[in-house]
Amino acid sequence: METLIADEVLANGATYPREAVIASLKGISDAVPDYHWTIEDLFTDENRIAARLQDTGTPVKPFLGQQQPTGASLNIIEYGSYRVENGQFVEMWFLMDSATAAAQLQAGTVTQVSA
Repeated sequence: METLIADEVLANGATYPREAVIASLKGISDAVPDYHWTIEDLFTDENRIAARLQDTGTPVKPFLGQQQPTGASLNIIEYGSYRVENGQFVEMWFLMDSATAAAQLQAGTVTQVSA
């Protein structure tokens, strides 16, 4: 990961150092060890990447502002847009269906969401 992330990254409109971006990504896998991104659609244009992803996993620690995990899994849609320069990500924009994730984790059931 460290070689793929630029020294500074614009993420959802704010600038972060590489270490903060990596810590955020590691935080996801720490809270949801079986977190899986399935690429549903992938588009590239020169140095731009856009993707529609299906995210699944079962939190073992608080995730997305939730309290303690309940054993419930999530299955949500995420959209991402990225810009790459010199082989490194310099810009990241992403939007995930956190409202559906919260409902799934609170209810203890997975509701498939189509996008």
